[in-house]
Amino acid sequence: MLDPSALVKSIEDAVRARDSKTLEKIVRECASFSFKESVPEQETFPEGLFGPILSLMEREEFLTLAGSSYLLMLFEYDWSRLDEDQRNRLLDAIRRTYAKFDDWMACFVISELLGEYYCNENAFRVLCELQDSSNVIARSLVPHGFEHIIEGADSVALRDEAMSRLKSMKNDSSPQVRNEVSVALSNLG
Repeated sequence: MLDPSALVKSIEDAVRARDSKTLEKIVRECASFSFKESVPEQETFPEGLFGPILSLMEREEFLTLAGSSYLLMLFEYDWSRLDEDQRNRLLDAIRRTYAKFDDWMACFVISELLGEYYCNENAFRVLCELQDSSNVIARSLVPHGFEHIIEGADSVALRDEAMSRLKSMKNDSSPQVRNEVSVALSNLG
Protein backbone atom coordinates (compact mmCIF):
# COMPACT_ATOMS: atom_id res chain seq x y z
CA MET A 1 0.00 0.00 0.00
CA LEU A 2 1.15 3.52 -0.74
CA ASP A 3 2.14 6.02 1.95
CA PRO A 4 -1.01 6.62 4.08
CA SER A 5 -0.46 10.37 4.43
CA ALA A 6 -0.08 10.76 0.65
CA LEU A 7 -3.23 8.67 0.14
CA VAL A 8 -5.18 10.78 2.61
CA LYS A 9 -4.15 13.95 0.79
CA SER A 10 -5.12 12.47 -2.59
CA ILE A 11 -8.47 11.28 -1.23
CA GLU A 12 -9.23 14.64 0.38
CA ASP A 13 -8.25 16.47 -2.84
CA ALA A 14 -10.58 14.24 -4.88
CA VAL A 15 -13.47 14.78 -2.46
CA ARG A 16 -12.88 18.54 -2.40
CA ALA A 17 -12.85 18.56 -6.23
CA ARG A 18 -16.03 16.38 -6.28
CA ASP A 19 -14.05 13.97 -8.48
CA SER A 20 -15.45 10.49 -7.90
CA LYS A 21 -13.54 8.99 -10.84
CA THR A 22 -10.23 9.96 -9.25
CA LEU A 23 -11.50 8.65 -5.92
CA GLU A 24 -12.30 5.32 -7.56
CA LYS A 25 -8.84 5.20 -9.15
CA ILE A 26 -7.10 5.92 -5.83
CA VAL A 27 -9.06 3.15 -4.10
CA ARG A 28 -8.31 0.63 -6.83
CA GLU A 29 -4.60 1.45 -6.67
CA CYS A 30 -4.31 1.15 -2.90
CA ALA A 31 -6.68 -1.76 -2.15
CA SER A 32 -5.27 -5.19 -1.43
CA PHE A 33 -8.48 -6.90 -2.63
CA SER A 34 -8.09 -9.43 0.16
CA PHE A 35 -11.84 -9.20 0.94
CA LYS A 36 -12.43 -11.81 3.68
CA GLU A 37 -9.23 -13.80 3.08
CA SER A 38 -6.92 -13.87 6.09
CA VAL A 39 -3.74 -11.80 5.84
CA PRO A 40 -0.56 -11.77 7.92
CA GLU A 41 -0.86 -9.54 11.00
CA GLN A 42 1.78 -7.12 9.72
CA GLU A 43 -0.52 -6.32 6.80
CA THR A 44 -3.30 -4.76 8.87
CA PHE A 45 -5.06 -1.67 7.55
CA PRO A 46 -2.94 1.41 8.33
CA GLU A 47 -4.42 3.55 11.08
CA GLY A 48 -2.98 6.61 9.33
CA LEU A 49 -5.46 5.96 6.53
CA PHE A 50 -8.34 4.45 8.51
CA GLY A 51 -8.79 7.31 11.00
CA PRO A 52 -8.92 10.04 8.34
CA ILE A 53 -11.43 8.03 6.27
CA LEU A 54 -13.71 7.74 9.32
CA SER A 55 -13.40 11.49 9.86
CA LEU A 56 -14.20 12.09 6.21
CA MET A 57 -17.36 10.00 6.57
CA GLU A 58 -18.71 12.68 8.93
CA ARG A 59 -18.12 15.59 6.54
CA GLU A 60 -20.91 17.06 4.45
CA GLU A 61 -18.74 17.30 1.34
CA PHE A 62 -18.21 13.53 1.45
CA LEU A 63 -21.77 12.60 2.42
CA THR A 64 -23.12 14.56 -0.55
CA LEU A 65 -20.54 13.31 -3.06
CA ALA A 66 -21.91 11.22 -5.92
CA GLY A 67 -19.49 8.32 -5.87
CA SER A 68 -18.72 8.38 -2.15
CA SER A 69 -19.37 4.64 -2.39
CA TYR A 70 -15.99 4.15 -4.07
CA LEU A 71 -14.17 5.01 -0.86
CA LEU A 72 -16.52 2.86 1.24
CA MET A 73 -15.78 -0.08 -1.06
CA LEU A 74 -12.22 0.01 0.24
CA PHE A 75 -13.59 -1.49 3.47
CA GLU A 76 -15.03 -4.42 1.51
CA TYR A 77 -11.90 -4.84 -0.59
CA ASP A 78 -9.66 -4.84 2.50
CA TRP A 79 -12.05 -6.24 5.12
CA SER A 80 -9.61 -8.88 6.33
CA ARG A 81 -7.01 -6.18 7.04
CA LEU A 82 -9.27 -4.32 9.49
CA ASP A 83 -8.59 -5.22 13.10
CA GLU A 84 -11.35 -5.64 15.69
CA ASP A 85 -11.04 -2.07 17.00
CA GLN A 86 -11.25 -0.64 13.47
CA ARG A 87 -14.30 -2.74 12.72
CA ASN A 88 -16.01 -1.50 15.89
CA ARG A 89 -15.20 2.12 15.07
CA LEU A 90 -16.41 1.66 11.50
CA LEU A 91 -19.67 0.16 12.75
CA ASP A 92 -20.19 3.19 14.97
CA ALA A 93 -19.45 5.56 12.06
CA ILE A 94 -21.91 3.66 9.86
CA ARG A 95 -24.61 4.00 12.51
CA ARG A 96 -24.10 7.77 12.63
CA THR A 97 -23.80 8.46 8.89
CA TYR A 98 -25.77 5.88 6.90
CA ALA A 99 -28.94 7.91 6.39
CA LYS A 100 -26.98 11.05 5.53
CA PHE A 101 -25.46 9.73 2.29
CA ASP A 102 -26.83 11.18 -0.95
CA ASP A 103 -25.20 8.42 -3.02
CA TRP A 104 -27.60 5.45 -3.03
CA MET A 105 -24.68 3.17 -3.82
CA ALA A 106 -23.00 4.21 -0.55
CA CYS A 107 -26.05 2.90 1.30
CA PHE A 108 -25.90 -0.30 -0.75
CA VAL A 109 -22.21 -0.84 0.09
CA ILE A 110 -22.93 -0.19 3.76
CA SER A 111 -25.84 -2.66 3.75
CA GLU A 112 -23.45 -5.26 2.31
CA LEU A 113 -20.82 -4.45 4.93
CA LEU A 114 -23.39 -4.88 7.69
CA GLY A 115 -25.09 -7.99 6.36
CA GLU A 116 -22.33 -9.87 4.59
CA TYR A 117 -19.09 -8.75 6.21
CA TYR A 118 -20.08 -8.10 9.82
CA CYS A 119 -23.00 -10.56 9.70
CA ASN A 120 -23.40 -10.54 13.48
CA GLU A 121 -25.67 -9.38 16.29
CA ASN A 122 -24.12 -5.89 16.40
CA ALA A 123 -24.68 -5.34 12.68
CA PHE A 124 -28.22 -6.66 13.02
CA ARG A 125 -28.93 -4.10 15.76
CA VAL A 126 -27.57 -1.32 13.53
CA LEU A 127 -29.79 -2.48 10.65
CA CYS A 128 -32.78 -2.45 13.02
CA GLU A 129 -31.99 1.18 13.90
CA LEU A 130 -31.55 2.10 10.24
CA GLN A 131 -34.87 0.58 9.21
CA ASP A 132 -36.51 3.54 10.96
CA SER A 133 -34.63 6.13 8.89
CA SER A 134 -36.70 8.92 7.35
CA ASN A 135 -34.42 8.71 4.28
CA VAL A 136 -36.42 6.41 2.01
CA ILE A 137 -33.47 5.49 -0.22
CA ALA A 138 -31.36 4.55 2.79
CA ARG A 139 -34.25 2.64 4.36
CA SER A 140 -34.91 0.78 1.10
CA LEU A 141 -31.45 -0.81 1.22
CA VAL A 142 -31.80 -2.17 4.76
CA PRO A 143 -33.60 -5.31 3.45
CA HIS A 144 -30.44 -6.16 1.50
CA GLY A 145 -28.49 -6.21 4.77
CA PHE A 146 -31.10 -8.40 6.45
CA GLU A 147 -31.00 -10.73 3.45
CA HIS A 148 -27.25 -11.27 3.90
CA ILE A 149 -27.66 -11.97 7.61
CA ILE A 150 -30.41 -14.50 6.88
CA GLU A 151 -28.13 -16.22 4.37
CA GLY A 152 -24.88 -16.11 6.30
CA ALA A 153 -25.24 -15.76 10.06
CA ASP A 154 -23.94 -18.66 12.13
CA SER A 155 -26.72 -18.23 14.69
CA VAL A 156 -30.10 -19.68 13.74
CA ALA A 157 -31.73 -17.31 16.23
CA LEU A 158 -30.10 -14.31 14.53
CA ARG A 159 -31.20 -15.54 11.10
CA ASP A 160 -34.76 -15.92 12.42
CA GLU A 161 -34.72 -12.43 13.95
CA ALA A 162 -33.45 -10.96 10.67
CA MET A 163 -36.22 -12.74 8.75
CA SER A 164 -38.80 -11.40 11.17
CA ARG A 165 -37.49 -7.85 10.76
CA LEU A 166 -37.35 -8.20 6.99
CA LYS A 167 -40.96 -9.42 6.87
CA SER A 168 -42.04 -6.56 9.15
CA MET A 169 -40.78 -4.13 6.49
CA LYS A 170 -43.45 -5.44 4.06
CA ASN A 171 -45.74 -2.89 5.73
CA ASP A 172 -43.42 0.09 5.22
CA SER A 173 -45.10 3.28 4.01
CA SER A 174 -42.77 3.51 1.00
CA PRO A 175 -43.44 1.49 -2.16
CA GLN A 176 -39.69 1.52 -2.84
CA VAL A 177 -38.96 -0.12 0.52
CA ARG A 178 -41.75 -2.66 0.05
CA ASN A 179 -40.35 -3.52 -3.39
CA GLU A 180 -36.86 -4.11 -1.95
CA VAL A 181 -38.38 -6.35 0.73
CA SER A 182 -40.09 -8.38 -2.01
CA VAL A 183 -36.81 -8.68 -3.91
CA ALA A 184 -34.96 -9.83 -0.78
CA LEU A 185 -37.64 -12.37 0.08
CA SER A 186 -37.65 -13.64 -3.50
CA ASN A 187 -33.84 -13.98 -3.44
CA LEU A 188 -34.12 -16.03 -0.28
CA GLY A 189 -36.51 -18.43 -1.99
